[in-house]
Amino acid sequence: MAIGQRLEMRQGQSLVMTPQLQQAIKLLQLSNLELAEYVETEMERNPLLERDEAAADATPAKESEGSMDEAPLHETLAREDFGTASDLDAGHDDMYADESRAERQQSVAASSESNAAPLTDWTKAGTGGRADGDEDMEGSLAAETTLKDHVQAQLAIAAFSTDRRFIAEVLIESLDEAGYLRADLPEIAERLGAPLADCEAVLQTLQGFDPSGVFARDLAECLALQLKEQDRLDPAMKALLTRLDLVAKRDTAGLCALCGVDAADVGDMIAEIRQLNPKPGLAFDSEPVQPVVPDVFVRENSDGSWHVELNSDTLPRVLVNARYYTQVSAGARSKDDKAYLV
Repeated sequence: MAIGQRLEMRQGQSLVMTPQLQQAIKLLQLSNLELAEYVETEMERNPLLERDEAAADATPAKESEGSMDEAPLHETLAREDFGTASDLDAGHDDMYADESRAERQQSVAASSESNAAPLTDWTKAGTGGRADGDEDMEGSLAAETTLKDHVQAQLAIAAFSTDRRFIAEVLIESLDEAGYLRADLPEIAERLGAPLADCEAVLQTLQGFDPSGVFARDLAECLALQLKEQDRLDPAMKALLTRLDLVAKRDTAGLCALCGVDAADVGDMIAEIRQLNPKPGLAFDSEPVQPVVPDVFVRENSDGSWHVELNSDTLPRVLVNARYYTQVSAGARSKDDKAYLV
């Protein structure tokens, strides 16, 4: 076998994962929240990156321009008002020739004192269109009473023993937004180690609280509590509440046979039920619902294909500070510094 040297050329293809490609693949797998967190971390590490504040400053800029445009109009109106006032005040002495100057001064001073508002009344003045009114509105909205707060206020003045007051606290925490008791009463009694009779007695007292129908365990009981308060829970109405499914089906004949009344009376009973509130707890403030912001929008095109688009409003916007980059790159000396900037 002969040993020798020779020169060969081969052509082939290979995929090389550059750092930019690796970073792009990593970012595509992130959600909008994870991407925002990643950008915040990179902005802390890289001094050349800065947040795009143009969108946030757009609205204040327009408001400031609007205020500048309105200034001449206010000044013009003020000048016109002053001019009119000076014309009307001309010849003041001639208009009241029969009245002495001292009497006129006393009447003007008395009028000024009667029209002047005391310092304590300034807090009742209007906001005049200022932004402070929005803060007052937010404060009033934040101070709205919830259903549980309303019931707790009534519990504070109720005649309960210590043990039964604790049972009432547990039942109040089991209320949902509509005012229904979603917990099982025997289960609560077993968990608290309390007699079931005590829990039932506490529940009966709580069902008399305002709003009417609160602490009901189902729709029929909620309606019955409201009718009982109106003194309209007669035997016929009790029978009707046991078969609300017939009311939904509008089975008048079945309701007449069930309640033992004629069709006219059934119509009147159904009309009374319609005046009741099936969800009494919704009259009070509840916890705000946080809307879900989508990461992408998926729409169907006219040809049957699908169009997927990122929600750009939730994506962070980052800019490169070109001026600072120019200053830093001019002073870079080593290869590592230049490679970092590139």
